[in-house]
Amino acid sequence: MFKIFVGNIHPRSTGARLRQMFEKHGVVDEVIIPMDEKSGRSRGFAFVLMPNEIEGMAAVQALNGALLDGRSLVVNPGQSKSARRASKRAKRSTQTSRLRRTMFRSRGALRSGRPMR
Repeated sequence: MFKIFVGNIHPRSTGARLRQMFEKHGVVDEVIIPMDEKSGRSRGFAFVLMPNEIEGMAAVQALNGALLDGRSLVVNPGQSKSARRASKRAKRSTQTSRLRRTMFRSRGALRSGRPMR
C-alpha cells in the first residue's frame, strides 16, 4: 500500500474530486480527509492510498502543484509516524545546536569587545 500526502486542499474539496484526479494515474484504494471536530470542515490535507507504488509515484510527480478548487496542491509520498518523529527530532537537534553556537559567539564578542560576525 502506497500512502500519499495531499496538502493545501480547500475545506470544501471532496474525496470524490481527489479520487477522480488520482485515478487518472492508477487505482485508488481509499481517500481520507481528516475533519476538524469543532467546525466539521476539512483540516486542509488528505491521504490517498494506492496499491501500486509505481503508479503512486507517477501521481505524486504529476499532481504536485496541480490546481483543485482554486488551490495549488502539495503532493508528497506519505511518511510513517516513526519516520516523521525521527525527522522532527533531527530538525530540533540542528536548530538547538545553531542556537547554542549563536549564543556562545555573542558572549565571546561581548567579552572581547570585538563585533560579532
